[in-house]
Amino acid sequence: CNPRFGGASTASITGLPDGFFGTYSTTTQRDRITLSGINAGDVYNASINGVTYSITVSNTDTLAAATVSLAALIQGNADIATATPNVGGVSGTIDVLSLIHISEPTRLLR
Repeated sequence: CNPRFGGASTASITGLPDGFFGTYSTTTQRDRITLSGINAGDVYNASINGVTYSITVSNTDTLAAATVSLAALIQGNADIATATPNVGGVSGTIDVLSLIHISEPTRLLR
């Protein structure tokens, strides 16, 4: 268990019909976001696992500043393991590693 994400390694799933039990697991997802050609007033939206993160570029923002700003906003979500900004050349990227929590009911065979 990674202490950064808390100490829970199991979860209880309730409310299932008789004969079913629940299992719970966490998996990861990797995404890459690319920013380029920024202009004042541009709005960048990134949607990860149903959550939308948005920044508006100011007239003093650089590509690096916009990339770092959006990465910091994404990193603020507890389900995001990492949001790493990388800037070089004419584009900036954000490499995102997010956690996906999966719960699945399973029917007991009798």
